[in-house]
Amino acid sequence: MSQDIFSLKHTVFYAKHWYRRFDPKGKRKTIWHDLQAVLEADGYPMWDDNPTEHKGRYTSLLLNQCQRLKKRQFALSEFYAGIQPKSCWRFGYYTKGNDPFPVRGVELPEYDIDEAVVHYCLSALFDLNRDEWDYEGVVPDPKVLPLRRCIKQKTIKKYFPKLEKELV
Repeated sequence: MSQDIFSLKHTVFYAKHWYRRFDPKGKRKTIWHDLQAVLEADGYPMWDDNPTEHKGRYTSLLLNQCQRLKKRQFALSEFYAGIQPKSCWRFGYYTKGNDPFPVRGVELPEYDIDEAVVHYCLSALFDLNRDEWDYEGVVPDPKVLPLRRCIKQKTIKKYFPKLEKELV
């Protein structure tokens, strides 16, 4: 695999909400469990059954890959501002004291730099258009993570017509 090619196709599908997100009451309790699954599908076998122990490694891998995209979001000043406790809510990471729309009775986590970076990266990946990443040969796969309920085989065929023959 070339050192300068972005290769996290399933991670982009996850960022674009093709896959269902973790459920704190289910088997996949954290975002780290989901990342473990998509990164393994992207060719990065992970370490063990407790991904929260290795969140620094997941974060480093994700950030390293995202920097290859040459997007403005990964300019140092943009990135630094985006992962700050007071602004990370804009990228889907809500923490104690940093939620502009607090919900009564919902306990938010303490700020965690690794999780802030992950949410920031996933937000940037969500914004990618088809020309900015190579999805050729890969479609969302229910063997990686469960697909969102609204995602059906015909939806995949609609968005990935070049792969239609492979999906039949």
